[in-house]
Amino acid sequence: MRQYKKALLISVCAACLFTGCSVGREYQRPDMAYSDSWQGEQAMASVEGYKHWLNSYGDDGLAPLLGTALDNNLDIASSQAALTRAKAMLGAADSARYPTVSASGGVSRLISNPESGKTTQSSSASGLVSVGYEIDLWGNVAAQIDKARENVAIAQFNQQTAWLSVSSDIASLYTQYRFMEEQHYIQEQILENAQEQEKLAIALNKQGKDTVDTALAASIQSKNAKSALDSLATRMKTVQNALAVLVGTPPQDFSMPKAMKRFNFPEIAAAQPSSLLERRPDIAVSEANLRSANADITIARAAFYPSVSLSASAGAAVSGLTDPASQSLSFGTSLAQKIFSGGELEANLSAATASQEELTANYRKTVLTAFQEAQDSLIALKNANTDYDLAQAIEQQQKTIMETDKRRFESGRTDKGDFLTSLNGYLHARSALLDAKISQGQALLTVYKAFGGQGEW
Repeated sequence: MRQYKKALLISVCAACLFTGCSVGREYQRPDMAYSDSWQGEQAMASVEGYKHWLNSYGDDGLAPLLGTALDNNLDIASSQAALTRAKAMLGAADSARYPTVSASGGVSRLISNPESGKTTQSSSASGLVSVGYEIDLWGNVAAQIDKARENVAIAQFNQQTAWLSVSSDIASLYTQYRFMEEQHYIQEQILENAQEQEKLAIALNKQGKDTVDTALAASIQSKNAKSALDSLATRMKTVQNALAVLVGTPPQDFSMPKAMKRFNFPEIAAAQPSSLLERRPDIAVSEANLRSANADITIARAAFYPSVSLSASAGAAVSGLTDPASQSLSFGTSLAQKIFSGGELEANLSAATASQEELTANYRKTVLTAFQEAQDSLIALKNANTDYDLAQAIEQQQKTIMETDKRRFESGRTDKGDFLTSLNGYLHARSALLDAKISQGQALLTVYKAFGGQGEW
């Protein structure tokens, strides 16, 4: 027994002597120089201002669509499965931190009956329990766990990316559809007005008060209005079908929820550039890949050093019911090292280092692209707001002209044709204002995506 204790003590001391000799390097985020402010006069806000931004539209139809998409969207389901797989792989990698225990046993019975002599019988039984543990001297196991942990993070960030894309697409299509509903109503009025102008032009032509060209032009205008109405109805159906797919419903089974009240776009302000490094999931994925590559370098370096394992086993065997049992107990330490690998270890380390350099360049490019998209989205939003203000001013001017001509027509100071012409101008101005509102909404959602969305969901 003393020999066993001595062997165990030597093994433990050897493990303690080498523990903590990790050959890995601590990860450091690549340095990037940039100004922490945007060009222009965009307002700044904290990251908190983006949380639950989509829920602040004030429309009761949007939230149920987002909830349904969270449960049924196939991209979300795929990203969830990938996350579950990554977590399982992390559990498998983490198991290497613990010893392995195995057991074996057997029972045998021998019956002999020679041609001459008496029949004899004998029985035997044996059992063995073994314990093995690989000491993580050089940080190989820890690096494997770190790599698996980064894969979980990548899966989580990919899931956030999927939700950001799906939720913003739903909001985009939904807002388009709601404004298209208003446009459809206005386009019906435009068609009705064009048909009235056509009737008037035909009547005046028959009376000899106007030319046939005027009647033909009015007819063409009426047909164009009908074509525009049909085209708008087709676009609305296309938008509805796209929404159906996003929420995971067959288009033929999907119907638009009723809007309970008219919504307005929520206020939004741009966060500082530095916040993009923490908010955008694509940047987070890129950095997680970098941390994973850092773990790969540690794994490649650890392969140059010997692996040390501890082992222990205890067993017992017995032959016959009356014989005493024999027992065994053993402890051991083993060391394994590649002597010659034809340059494999050096090549693996070189590949891991090059991969990290490649991912570092990709990370910097991802950050620069994020800055570009954020700055472009702010410029587009500013231009969309300017266009909306201009369209709103034009709509008010056309409304004033229409109301003036309406009063003049009702008082007999102008004819019906002049009033219908000004009414047509006003209706088209209202339609153009809705187009500007749609563009403004799309620009807002582009800012929302460019700055990483809600941040949590």
